[in-house]
Amino acid sequence: MKILITGSSGFLGSHLVEHLSKDNEIFGISKKKDKISKNIGKDILTIKKIPSKIDCIIHLAALTDVQYCQNYPQKCFEINVLGTLNMLEMARKNNCKFILPTSSLIFGNPKKLPLLENSPIHPITIHGSSKAICETMCESYSDLYGMDIISTRLFSIYGPGSPSYSIVHRIISQILHKRKIILGNTGNKRDFLFISDFVDAIDLLVKSNLDGFNQFNIGSGESHSVLSICKKLIKISGKSIPIKIDQSLIRSNDVKNLISDSSKLQKLGWKQKISLEKGLLETYDWFQSH
Repeated sequence: MKILITGSSGFLGSHLVEHLSKDNEIFGISKKKDKISKNIGKDILTIKKIPSKIDCIIHLAALTDVQYCQNYPQKCFEINVLGTLNMLEMARKNNCKFILPTSSLIFGNPKKLPLLENSPIHPITIHGSSKAICETMCESYSDLYGMDIISTRLFSIYGPGSPSYSIVHRIISQILHKRKIILGNTGNKRDFLFISDFVDAIDLLVKSNLDGFNQFNIGSGESHSVLSICKKLIKISGKSIPIKIDQSLIRSNDVKNLISDSSKLQKLGWKQKISLEKGLLETYDWFQSH
């Protein structure tokens, strides 16, 4: 199978490329060239042509730093929305499957948990809004042009190589390089899922024969507070480190709690394999050695 992955050198993309390249021919679009895929371009906004007979496009390239998106909303919508539009056009012209990972932040602060695929969406962040628009575009393209499109709502994916703005990276970095952990609201809760479980989910969806437009949540089904993650990582480190709250780091529009119901994906055969404790240990060990 020929697969095109945008954002192929990023956190999600690099893990996905490494896994899918074992059985498929992988092409990439990324500002940085990864070591495995065949890079065909750097910019999702300007690329006009992709290799013939691509079977599936996995569109990962996007701005995902919530604070950056809030600071630069125009940039966020330009890359996330117009970039997705351009890649949808590539998929339409080449008659190939399209998989779009979006974000659990499209749900905003939900009134009912856990979250199903048909739970109401009400994004309260710029990033979440951009991803909600992308989902709407995908559904329209599928309905109008008969395309097979899958939208996946990602909860808090973490693991080796997690980006610097992610909460797990930030906590580990402070444990390794500072004498205290300084964070904003440590009471917010998220559904954390290890990177290899995300990769398994996308692999399954690539191989699936789903028709039309489909949505799937990808999460563990449990939420843990930021404070709980801090304590688990401090225990892993074996250090005695104080946790400090910096009021200036607290965002007024922080989402309080998110929990995924991934039973729809589980019915296709997916299941979580890596526990939170095991995943945090593997992630900590990786950052400690890099």
